[in-house]
Amino acid sequence: MLTGGRPDLCRYSCSVRFLFAVIANRNQVVTANSDEMTAIDLFNEKIEAAGQRILAVGLQDPSSAVVFDNRRGAGTRVNGPIVDADDFMAGLWVIEAPSEIAAHQLAEEASRACNRRIEVRAIL
Repeated sequence: MLTGGRPDLCRYSCSVRFLFAVIANRNQVVTANSDEMTAIDLFNEKIEAAGQRILAVGLQDPSSAVVFDNRRGAGTRVNGPIVDADDFMAGLWVIEAPSEIAAHQLAEEASRACNRRIEVRAIL
């Protein structure tokens, strides 16, 4: 059944949420410089004004991570990241976009702004 020309699943909104994972490399400078921070702020202002920004955060270094595993009551706690690799998630955006194509266009802008690679995943 259609509601206003859209399938029922779009009754409230036809936007999809996406995770933009900011990928840094420990062998390079991890902290954003002032030019990058200015570009990130401008990007954030743009997507906020468009109603697309749900969340934007930076993350602590992976060495500060703690992994908990309580499957079947194991009660394990391990200091450090789940995967120890040179590439890691340094921050993230959760954005809303009308399509995957629109999200990919925003990801290109995000990558340019923060001068880092961006991994995009749809949120289920």
